[in-house]
Amino acid sequence: MAMQSWQEGFSVRVRGRAQVAHSFSGEEFGTAQALHGITFTVDAVLSGPALLPHLNFLIDLTDAEAALREALAPYDRRNLDEMEEFAGQNTTCERFALAVWQRCAAALPPPPALTMLKIVVRESDLAFVEYERGLEAGAPPGLYTVAVRGRFMAARSLRGERFGASQRLHGATFIVDAHFHGRKLDASKGFLIDICLVERLLAESTAALHQTNLDQSLGGVNPTAVAVADAIGERLARGVAAEPLESLRLAVTEHFRPAGSRAAGEQLHTVVARGRCMIAHSFKGASFGAAQALHGCTYVVDARLSAPRVASDGGFPRERRELEAALALALGAYDRRNLDECAEFGGANTTCEMVARGVWARLAAALPAAAEGAAGGEVLSLSIRESDVACVAFQRALRPPAAAGTVLLVDLDAIEPAGQPEEAVASSPTGIVHRTPVERLAAVIPHAMYAISAEADGRAALVRLGLASLPPSRCLFGAATTSPAFWAQLPLTIGADAACLALVGGSDDVRAAAAAGGVRAPSPPLSADFPLDRALLAVVQCASSPRGAAHAARVEYLRAKRPADQAAYSAAVLDRLKEQLLPRLTPPRELRVLDLGAGILSMLAQVESLADAIGCAVVTYEAVDSDEALLAAAAAQLAERGFELSAAEEAAVTRATGASAAGAALHLTLRVADVLSLADQPAAPRDLVVASAFADLFPPPQLAALLARLAPGALAYLPITFDGVTRLEPPHNGVGSVPSDERVMAAYHEHLEAQGQYLHPSDFVRAVEAAGGAMLATGLSRLKLPPEAPLYPYMLDFVSTGTAVALWADGWDPAAWRELAIARRARFIVDNVDILLRLPEAVQPAGDSYQALELRAPRSVGFVLRTPPPLLDADTVEVRSIVSMISGGTELLMYRGDFDVSDEPLDKTIGGLKDAGLAYPMSYGYALVGTVTAAGAHVPMGWLGKRVFTFAPHAEAAYTRFPSLLEVPEWCSPADAAFLPSAETALSIAHDAHPRTGEVVYVFGAGVIGLLVIAALQGSAAVTAVDPVASRRDLALRLGAAAAVSPEQLRRRAADVSIECSGNPAALQAALDGTRDAGTVVLASWYGRKAVTLALGTRFHRSHLKIIASQVSEVVGEHAARWSKARRFEAAWALIERVRPSEKLPLTTLPFPNAAEAYDLLDRGVATIAQLRYGEEAQPHRSRF
Repeated sequence: MAMQSWQEGFSVRVRGRAQVAHSFSGEEFGTAQALHGITFTVDAVLSGPALLPHLNFLIDLTDAEAALREALAPYDRRNLDEMEEFAGQNTTCERFALAVWQRCAAALPPPPALTMLKIVVRESDLAFVEYERGLEAGAPPGLYTVAVRGRFMAARSLRGERFGASQRLHGATFIVDAHFHGRKLDASKGFLIDICLVERLLAESTAALHQTNLDQSLGGVNPTAVAVADAIGERLARGVAAEPLESLRLAVTEHFRPAGSRAAGEQLHTVVARGRCMIAHSFKGASFGAAQALHGCTYVVDARLSAPRVASDGGFPRERRELEAALALALGAYDRRNLDECAEFGGANTTCEMVARGVWARLAAALPAAAEGAAGGEVLSLSIRESDVACVAFQRALRPPAAAGTVLLVDLDAIEPAGQPEEAVASSPTGIVHRTPVERLAAVIPHAMYAISAEADGRAALVRLGLASLPPSRCLFGAATTSPAFWAQLPLTIGADAACLALVGGSDDVRAAAAAGGVRAPSPPLSADFPLDRALLAVVQCASSPRGAAHAARVEYLRAKRPADQAAYSAAVLDRLKEQLLPRLTPPRELRVLDLGAGILSMLAQVESLADAIGCAVVTYEAVDSDEALLAAAAAQLAERGFELSAAEEAAVTRATGASAAGAALHLTLRVADVLSLADQPAAPRDLVVASAFADLFPPPQLAALLARLAPGALAYLPITFDGVTRLEPPHNGVGSVPSDERVMAAYHEHLEAQGQYLHPSDFVRAVEAAGGAMLATGLSRLKLPPEAPLYPYMLDFVSTGTAVALWADGWDPAAWRELAIARRARFIVDNVDILLRLPEAVQPAGDSYQALELRAPRSVGFVLRTPPPLLDADTVEVRSIVSMISGGTELLMYRGDFDVSDEPLDKTIGGLKDAGLAYPMSYGYALVGTVTAAGAHVPMGWLGKRVFTFAPHAEAAYTRFPSLLEVPEWCSPADAAFLPSAETALSIAHDAHPRTGEVVYVFGAGVIGLLVIAALQGSAAVTAVDPVASRRDLALRLGAAAAVSPEQLRRRAADVSIECSGNPAALQAALDGTRDAGTVVLASWYGRKAVTLALGTRFHRSHLKIIASQVSEVVGEHAARWSKARRFEAAWALIERVRPSEKLPLTTLPFPNAAEAYDLLDRGVATIAQLRYGEEAQPHRSRF
């Protein structure tokens, strides 16, 4: 049987110790038959394929250490001879390792989190024993390993130019480790092999070479470490019995650097490099304890590269200096960096496991192409340790990247604005895809990247291009880029092989100088048609180079797509369309068609065929596309067919007249316009809307409403609607660093969704049906693209460019996947559906009945079922809720019944509350975030699908007037957006308080409003937070308070301005007492029916205090002329962006049906802030304190 194979994935090593006493039975044990003591050093190595989500570790190191401690504790300071579990057995290292393994395995979490456990037992630095076995049920028997070490000195001279100075005769000290593997112990002795025997055999085997000249003693072979391993291995193998051993592995180390190993029956040769990296980072999660704060550490990183074969000269296929240079390049991306600020990690926990995977990917990309004998079967493992008691490792088989060893040199001086990193739709080298922000690309691309500029300071260009994360050591400013001498010297400057350097960009003069200096420029110059992100992907072979100007590429793409689409159309759906069209035609049998996203009129031929089949006399065809170049190409095609073209009075409109094959008159209008803009114009009479490969580009409710507005009651034919399935045939399961097709396609679909595509056509059909329409037919339209298909290279570009960032971030090699896909000639299969619909006649709400919350009596919460209006008013929108926030101030008073009954409305400025009085039952709430799912006729179509904030009560839906909506910024999460009223209130209070520079401000109450007031005033005044709760005072300090005290510690008459926002009447008295004469007291609380008793005696009478009642509904005061509500909302969004309250404040979130529990938690003071989640967004109860 073969020895235990290596496992791809992560491993964690922890260390413990146990002092034991024991004795052995058997003459082989000599003096150890007497009772004696020993200290075992025990390592537990835990392995698994993936990291825990969000935490980003395989297992918490403290948990791993605890499991090992628990396993060792029963044996520590014990006489093992007296323990029942070892009765009648020799407690050899092997037997002890098995016992510790069993106890440790029981204390660890079960698979699939962990899959393998290895226990290593050492009693000296010269020998150790291992026991390794899978943790899953039914795992094969475990593997024992016994290892011993020997040394010898010898002289040698190596043959071959690559050995440099070692070709001269020189001396060397070799360390030899022999590893014996087997699964069965000697039943009577309790060991795998007599360790004294193998120590003697190893000593005899090395003695034959000790103090000899290996040039002669090895029989004339090149005396490499591999040859030494072979010679000693043969001698050892002759001296040990085959049973119960399975294999022997020999590792030869020269000068304490492992150089190679030899396994019986199979060669596995290894080179090792070591590097160091100083970093700073912090962690998220209570399990990390003090490490949640920013801290620094130094990583010691070992890289091991193993290959199954040697070069013809007997040396290693990879030279150690290559591995060392590549490791230095890989570590340079992190050295002296704060990993929290590295875009590569996206704010995730930068555990040793995550860093190991990142370094692994960069190291794999930095290695030069494999030398003779190394191609295939290489394994690259990387271990990181920050202490002597714990270690983390990641290993994976290595397939050299297509752009192996490439070092990217980005010339900053010739990059046009087109190369900037903003998210935009642009032409790829072969088609239309979304751009990749350079910042994201640079963060994860595993190749070393340098920025070069002739300017003395290129930092502004770095920021503009999205390369601000490049460390200073990777920026070469003030360079003589037009001098060949600079480029000739560059390999020595940065420590890289000249053949690996690749210039990206550069003017003609710079590119000529680089070529003269021996540096290649493999990609064309940058331009608007070939921006920086595309160039970087092309250089590392994740994309093809451009085929021409962008507009021409888009036309050629659609021409390549047309035959694939035509072969895929569903015949059944087309037949059903003919049936539905016939009864709609009225004399003179005219068919009125609207083509959305018309491109180069790919649908025209299909419509002409339909019209002729049903006997149309006239076809009026309006083609709409936002791309002027595509419609220009369409017009040229019509002219070639003999159509008469004429310019219309309207701008960006071309008219064409011609005839179909059967003689039907064709009247075409080509309109350059955004289809959404058409929806805000009166609808023209239309019988049919066609839109090919279009329906997946819009949110389903928005598209349903768009079509209903453009052609109410018409038919809609939407062929080639992507159904979320892309695959290759035959499939490939991946090998080494090449991901499987399944993994690549999963990343591709995630990319499409992230770019705003919708991959579930059934959602769109349901949206049409919910709006009053009907599905009439649907059928599969599958694209089958062999390598020779015109569309194939475009599809390959879409997948490889769209997945590169995600695959690199996960340690995979997208360039190697692309290369392999081309080599194996796999064909693409893309599943689409053709959809035929009847559109609704008018705009209806998208949702059914919905639940709304009611406050029915003091501390009584209920729900009422409500029905949406049958039709939406012209200026009304339907908002389906995502999250709403319960106010811990005013709303909590309403819940408790602590409000004064009056004729005043709940809120005269909020539409949902201004008609409701202060009496039960009442709907309440004014902080709801949701998605616009339906809109009246006067609401711009662009609002459909947007996330919005509305001042509406807690309910699953809200129907509100469009002008009152506030769009949620893209950067803002729904949970943060729900804080908008609180942030606006805080700003209103700060404006009313208006402290002057240098003044002292007291803020009473560090609840959500008080904390946001403190954040709003940060930097403008010295703020002291006053609150009886210590945790709230701590939060106040973190949000910018200069001091935080309890009410008892408050200094009297010390504040220039006091702000009372606690809701506690006693705090108002403290505010009056704590404010200097002629100061200002801002009363921001609403006390409801609470009794307010104040001491307003002589001191107050003489104080000249100004008391301001602050309320947020309107903008009043001297600043009202400058500050509108709209301006204050903008400032409130800015405050939310700076504070991120859902992350910084103690938030409790519950599903909407658990609203009563949320109110109760607030009422009892268990929670400080509560939000309700709705629908699919709802999650079980969770809190953050």
